[in-house]
Amino acid sequence: MKKILFVCKVSKITGTGHIRRAAFLSKFLESKTKILFFGDKSIGENICSEAIYIKSYIDIFNEINRFKPNWIVMDRQKNSSNLIKRLKKSGTKILLIEDDSFAGKYADIVWDANVKIKKDGYITGFEKVLLNPKVFDHKKKKYNDSAGSIFICLGGTDINQNIPFLIKNLSDKGLYLHVFPGSRYVEYLKYKKADVKIYNEKENIFHIARQCDIAIVSGGITMYEMVYLGIPTIVWPQVYHQKNNTLQLLEKNIIKIADSKQEILKVIMSFVDKTEKYYEFLSFIKDLSIGNGIKDFKNILEG
Repeated sequence: MKKILFVCKVSKITGTGHIRRAAFLSKFLESKTKILFFGDKSIGENICSEAIYIKSYIDIFNEINRFKPNWIVMDRQKNSSNLIKRLKKSGTKILLIEDDSFAGKYADIVWDANVKIKKDGYITGFEKVLLNPKVFDHKKKKYNDSAGSIFICLGGTDINQNIPFLIKNLSDKGLYLHVFPGSRYVEYLKYKKADVKIYNEKENIFHIARQCDIAIVSGGITMYEMVYLGIPTIVWPQVYHQKNNTLQLLEKNIIKIADSKQEILKVIMSFVDKTEKYYEFLSFIKDLSIGNGIKDFKNILEG
């Protein structure tokens, strides 16, 4: 049996998507796996109870000696070239996910669905995005002619606290808001109203999303999941790299994007007021090839 070691970071700035991805990839594989994470200990352990908190890269080498992995999967780390070269000396293969440093040339594989490049050792393009396998249990949404229900998820920490802004400006307008605030669940319960429902992280996010007519997301993995489900998606990037994540989908007119509070309200209301038609916006989404990457990921690591 192969052994796979995942390493990622969790914080209010980097978000929680990377440890979530490590968790569902770990469960999808048939190999023996371990997850190590840096950053915010309380947030990381709340999301993935089996993950092990580490304070420095020295802990990775200690775990290599104990666990002896065949592969190390590092999810969006600012990896130095020297670190990757040192890890390679252990005889372990390295796969980097969404690594935007110069260390990629020393890894065995770089996996980045947010870019489209042709280069040996690089697996890229939104078709290869690594989606939570649970999303495949849900059929694509059928189009409605109007928007009355809105799904809102601005990352696992809502770092800029924009969800309260959206609730304030969208409630009492005949809309129903389904809000996933991540680690701010308890804090945001005070915003619960007749037309605003606040969900905790244990709820089935895909089942809830399919009940909605529009999705407002921040540009991480959830963006791709909403597109896979066929939900008209508006992206409001919350951290610097998320805008880059949208470029391929924007080029194909699969999503809409907003960069400010004023612009996000304008884009949302263009759907509500029917000036933006669903069938024109996502006319080919039902045939879009997206989310095929996870099977390739499994075959590479366990093949």
